[in-house]
Amino acid sequence: MTIQAFPGGYWTPGWKALGSNALGVATYVINASGNSVALIFEAPKTGLLRSFEFMVGTLTNAPDSGLRCSFQGVSGGVPDGIVGQSVTTSAGTPSASGWLNPGNFNADRSVVLGEQVAAVIEFSSFVAGDSLAVSSLPFAIAGFAGFPYGVANGTKQTIQMPVIMPRYSDGSFAPLGPGIWGIQQVTSLAINQGSVIDEYGLAFTPAFPQRLGGVQYTAAVAAGADHDIILYDALDSALDTINVLATDCSTTGFAFHTRNFPNAPTLLAGSLYRVVIVPTTANSITVSYSVFNSVALLGTVPGGLTYYATGRGNSGPWTDFNNTTDGIRRVQMSLRADGFDLGTGGSGGGGMHLVGSGGLAG
Repeated sequence: MTIQAFPGGYWTPGWKALGSNALGVATYVINASGNSVALIFEAPKTGLLRSFEFMVGTLTNAPDSGLRCSFQGVSGGVPDGIVGQSVTTSAGTPSASGWLNPGNFNADRSVVLGEQVAAVIEFSSFVAGDSLAVSSLPFAIAGFAGFPYGVANGTKQTIQMPVIMPRYSDGSFAPLGPGIWGIQQVTSLAINQGSVIDEYGLAFTPAFPQRLGGVQYTAAVAAGADHDIILYDALDSALDTINVLATDCSTTGFAFHTRNFPNAPTLLAGSLYRVVIVPTTANSITVSYSVFNSVALLGTVPGGLTYYATGRGNSGPWTDFNNTTDGIRRVQMSLRADGFDLGTGGSGGGGMHLVGSGGLAG
């Protein structure tokens, strides 16, 4: 296997867009006649859009006549008001906060790659008192949402992105871009040497041979919460370890922590690995992770279904959070591959090819 260095490294999956460890609930409120929430997006592939699903963040009063969810065209950067394909939820639905699948629309919408579409949520018929909010992803940088973007009651939004995920007829969700994911909840888990789960992180299967140079994770490191970052292979052999001292962290609050693997091990395509945070004291490190309503929604995040949360306690069996039994989670962790197999010989041939010093080619 021949490894070609990749300047700067290739990070996946990325999480830097999130400006908070919680979803927003204030931007996309509908509580009056004519109110609506919309996502303006480009179809990421040619196919049939069958529906969209979304996160209801705050429910003040269930809509008496239900909600109408529809695909519309785009005019002047906002929905054109012409309802194409749609479904209307039953009276009083949604009746609680949480992820909502309104069901299949009355017809599929045929789209081509790059076509602009508006996914619109509005009252079927407003009744005084109806009020709810669609959750949103808060971005760290004002004006981050140039495109795609959300529209709240006819006004474009540039900081908060509504959690609306278009679904194709094959069951897949449209990946809309870095930082735009079908997240149901952003939460965290505190771990220490005595916790039920005392190793927590990311299980992943590389799509191509690569050299793993580093890791970034979102966590709150308490005073004295020294910890290790360990890379395991599928047989639970430790391939590399990063020792982290709490005194080397600038804050005890939630922050990004970027560390380098001292040995930069080479990983094989198609093999399972785990990068986990392992506390070495009784003081807690609190690790951020996101929750998804279905396995298919993991497909909206870079890495797709092959990257998911994993954890275990007391060196016991691993629990992989990629199923409906244990839950569907993704830790806020990103891995830096700083070299790839050229595919020019050795046992790793046929891997990812590099062109020049910075371009990738299949």
